[in-house]
Amino acid sequence: MALRKDLRETIEKDRQPRSLIVGSWNIRAFDDGTPRLDESYHNIAEIISCFDICALQEIKGDLGPLERLRKLLGPSWDYFVSDVSSHKGGNNERTAFLYNTNRVPFRRSVGELVLDADDLGNSDQFARSPFFAAF
Repeated sequence: MALRKDLRETIEKDRQPRSLIVGSWNIRAFDDGTPRLDESYHNIAEIISCFDICALQEIKGDLGPLERLRKLLGPSWDYFVSDVSSHKGGNNERTAFLYNTNRVPFRRSVGELVLDADDLGNSDQFARSPFFAAF
């Protein structure tokens, strides 16, 4: 209840009817073999529910935890994810966008920035390809 009150006072209190609230969260190895507590899922959902769109980084290969989170957010929430990063330093992670379909329409356009090897010279590819979407 304290978390909900704090979120209302810091994020939701200034919401305007046609405003868009966007968040980004590096959710640290979500979920990489060590299951989170039920309470943790509920707290994460409570925070994300304050946003209209939330980008999540460090989503691991198993999408079960992300789907569990989406179900807690409710039927008006949806998500999409990038491919799992196989680049050096990418840690087999992906990025996800969670969004409230009642607040923002997804325009069915997503992409990743991957540079051509010829353009890289002696440099490495991004460890995690930049991922973008149109809403």
